[in-house]
Amino acid sequence: MILFNPQFVAAYAGRCRNFYFLERYLEAIDDCSLGISIDNDLVDLYIHRGNAQDSLGNHNAAIADYSLAISLEGDRSDAFYNRALAYNYLQDYQQALANYNRSIDLNPQES
Repeated sequence: MILFNPQFVAAYAGRCRNFYFLERYLEAIDDCSLGISIDNDLVDLYIHRGNAQDSLGNHNAAIADYSLAISLEGDRSDAFYNRALAYNYLQDYQQALANYNRSIDLNPQES
């Protein structure tokens, strides 16, 4: 679909997610970044890019992406949960705990 419509942001989001599952994290980051350059309001792109950054050990970059997602859509429990994981990797347990708590508050049935 991207070949026919290079502005089709959902295709970048989908491909980004697939690259992530294939552990092709740099390609996932590139596709998410391309999608964000087209539509910087699509929260999933920030979360997917954050996941790829986190998998590469770029925890501060992941936190920045999760924070952008939260600033756009503050009720995404997955963004808070993923940000908590990144804070754990950085051994910032206070921030991790605060984010886990917020994730639970937003989505108690998943806890």
